[in-house]
Amino acid sequence: MNRKISNILAACMAAIFMLGNVPVNAALSKESAAKDYRNMYIIDKSGVKIKKPTVRFAAKRIVDGETVDSVMSYTDYDCTVEFPTLTCYVGDTLEFEDLSYDNNGGKIAEWDWQYYGALGDSYKVYTTDIVNSSSFALTKPGNTMFYLCVKSDAKVKAGSCDPWSDNGNHQTVGRNKWFPNGAYWYFTAVRVVVKPARDAVVHVRYWNAQNCTVFKEEDILLGRLQDNDTVDTSVSIPDCEGYSYGGWKVSLPDGTTQYEGAERNVDITLAPWILEKYLDVDYFPISNTGVEVRYWDTAECKVISSQTLAGECVVMEQQTEVLVSLTPPDGYSITGWNVQLLDGTVQYKGSENPAVVTLSGYIPRKYLNVECVKDTITVDDSNSPGGNVNPPGVNPPQEVIVKPSGICDGVIEWTETDSHTVYYYINGKRRSQRCNHTFKYRAVLDANAEITPDTFKSGYGFEVDVKCTLKTTLVSNYGCTGWGSNRSLAAIVKNPERATVYLPWDMMNRLGRQGRAVGMEKSGALHFILPKSAVSETGARRIYTPAELAGTKENPVRHEFEIYINGGGVNNIEFCKKLTGTITVNGDMYEDDFSSMS
Repeated sequence: MNRKISNILAACMAAIFMLGNVPVNAALSKESAAKDYRNMYIIDKSGVKIKKPTVRFAAKRIVDGETVDSVMSYTDYDCTVEFPTLTCYVGDTLEFEDLSYDNNGGKIAEWDWQYYGALGDSYKVYTTDIVNSSSFALTKPGNTMFYLCVKSDAKVKAGSCDPWSDNGNHQTVGRNKWFPNGAYWYFTAVRVVVKPARDAVVHVRYWNAQNCTVFKEEDILLGRLQDNDTVDTSVSIPDCEGYSYGGWKVSLPDGTTQYEGAERNVDITLAPWILEKYLDVDYFPISNTGVEVRYWDTAECKVISSQTLAGECVVMEQQTEVLVSLTPPDGYSITGWNVQLLDGTVQYKGSENPAVVTLSGYIPRKYLNVECVKDTITVDDSNSPGGNVNPPGVNPPQEVIVKPSGICDGVIEWTETDSHTVYYYINGKRRSQRCNHTFKYRAVLDANAEITPDTFKSGYGFEVDVKCTLKTTLVSNYGCTGWGSNRSLAAIVKNPERATVYLPWDMMNRLGRQGRAVGMEKSGALHFILPKSAVSETGARRIYTPAELAGTKENPVRHEFEIYINGGGVNNIEFCKKLTGTITVNGDMYEDDFSSMS
């Protein structure tokens, strides 16, 4: 069999076969050939068609005389299949095992054994089993490709092809005097990658234990270990600014925890059979707590004054209380207060003075909204038939709602860790190891607000219909191998619970007052509608505009308002999605013949 592979390309490991003086590229060939050895029959001397032999071999990584890893070459017939790859390291030994066999009860008589790359270039047809006796001491990094084709000892009829193997995933085109227009021939192949020698190393990872993210990493290199040497190291765990130390654990590469503790010095031992370990150190963010006290004129829906009171520093579920003594602004009286989260959710209400606000590492900041009304003014008018007259007032809303703060793009990202067992074979024995993965997910809350009508005269109302969509996707999957994108979420993604329309205008009539913040009602899992209006004669689900809102037929004016969708979310993080609505005012209701609120 005169087919020589003589050149290796880095990208596709292409090789050159030599047939006499004619070079033939042995990569997966696009060159046309007139014959294909897979379509040729082998006829023995008695005129009977016989099977071709099957070629296969194993490449083995040997460390201290023991096989620690191996791969077997491909035995089927698909030439698009990737070559199996064996990864070795400088200092290892590379050996092979011939697994070829004759399918007619005979023996393998010849071995076309070729290799090209960092371990040298060789081409020869052998009459003894060269595969089992091939051995290489790996002294430098690099890649080498090994190819094999075998011939059985079957005696063939004159004019029949020789009984060479035709299985494998490597095809080449060869030409000789019997096939001047070329024929396809086949090899089975294995790629051997030799990497630099491995050093003993401790991987130190500093974790924000509250949200399960690594904020700092470092490697402690301890050099190459030989034979039965071991190395001991002691890692001193530092303080990290803004964090409280929480403990550590030492793990193996497969994720198995060896031991754990809380001491500030950790002793770790490495050996040639365990060249790396992980030291995971837990820290908890220290939260600076505080309460922003805001005194509200509830009739005008505006802040009169504010101040921020600092609390103690806390960690995670640790709690602290801030005692707030309430002093009304000049000319005002306090009617009550409420404690509000930053997303706008009111936690609880009260009227006690001083007020107590409870904070924690999970919720380090809150608002204390103090509801105030202007003091009653008494007018002394001797000409008035009723004597002293108190001017009429408007009942303020009992709850002040403030817009959520922070990013409101509807996106929440988080990570989850998981592991599974990966099985592999060494010397025919099934072995296993734990494979760790980190999955990154993204949940996106999207929404659309339909406003009808969007152009009208001031004094009239409009409807708002909000429909949401919620989509969760896997962003990335980092791990060893064998886990696709079909993993089930551990976290529960909850639907949003609230939608609030924030208006830049006040609206009052004889029926009552429409606040600047209108809470919508749920009409399904992801659907919100307006409540029945308190200023509508018929209880219509609308938002109304004051008659003095700017805009005429000649000069229409656009007015914007905001819609915030909150609640639900993932773990302790709620969704926040902001929408902007627009209406156009092109006149006022008094231009019409009627002015009732319907």
